[in-house]
Amino acid sequence: MKLNLNFSSQIITQKELVLIPAYTRNEKNGKKEQAKLVNSNWPKEFKDSFSNIVSSENFKGKTGEQFIFHLENGTSVLACGLGEKAKLSAELLRNEIARIYKGLKNNTGNLSIMIDGFKIGGKLEKTVYTITESLLFTEYEFNRYKSESKAPLLQTVDFFTDEKKKGSIKIEKALQNAQICR
Repeated sequence: MKLNLNFSSQIITQKELVLIPAYTRNEKNGKKEQAKLVNSNWPKEFKDSFSNIVSSENFKGKTGEQFIFHLENGTSVLACGLGEKAKLSAELLRNEIARIYKGLKNNTGNLSIMIDGFKIGGKLEKTVYTITESLLFTEYEFNRYKSESKAPLLQTVDFFTDEKKKGSIKIEKALQNAQICR
């Protein structure tokens, strides 16, 4: 699997499949507590396409939920529910990315991830390391005794961020360190 790091998210809408985070927030409405979707980290084009879908009101961004929708240019967007932002941990993110990889590995050739919204504790380098580690560990298959092994269709993962070039060294180093496990 090839992993690329891009410091401009403006070209992300030209990709095959884009993975974005979705969070939930519990709000009290009278005596009841209701879950509400938090998508403030999404680009405007994504929010507009999402809100035009009737069934989008059922997606709350709870842990394990997924919602796929399409932009006008044909790009598919997968919103990954991660629960409450304050409760996001490396282990939760690692498990969700692994689950998504297992579902996508034979369905798409290129995955783009908007990593700015996935930040764990405000640290982008920790986020990149965690996602990369999850992808690489989940990709591994022990095929020695299988009669026929099939290579996954997913070959390229692009990380997109709007982080300044100044912070890019730490992020690139985190990506390299996570790839050591190969």
